[in-house]
Amino acid sequence: MWKIRTHEGCTIGPLLLAGLFSALFFTGCGSQTGSVEGLILVRTPHVSGFHPLVFETTVNLRSRSNGKLIKSEMVPPRGKFHFTVAAGSYKVVVTGIRNCTEDVVVKSGQSLNSEIRCNPAPLA
Repeated sequence: MWKIRTHEGCTIGPLLLAGLFSALFFTGCGSQTGSVEGLILVRTPHVSGFHPLVFETTVNLRSRSNGKLIKSEMVPPRGKFHFTVAAGSYKVVVTGIRNCTEDVVVKSGQSLNSEIRCNPAPLA
């Protein structure tokens, strides 16, 4: 067992270890997660407004800092995506549809609901 001696000769090794354990236990060091979930809505020509996606697609979650793929999920027609990840900044990318991304910030212990509104083509 390691020990740290103070200038007065007291041993604080076990006390320091107990304090460190408590800090890790109560703060969940390194395991701070949250989630982001949502629905994909698409604007289509000749139909007003946004409507739920009517085909299966893949939704990717990428790091905003370096673009690295973090998670990927198949989403059924009219389905929702759901990712549980470490707290941080991400980009949700819907594949197969142009202009269909959204930046999100996931906070520890929270669930973020997001509607991704895709406008793949300019309306005439």
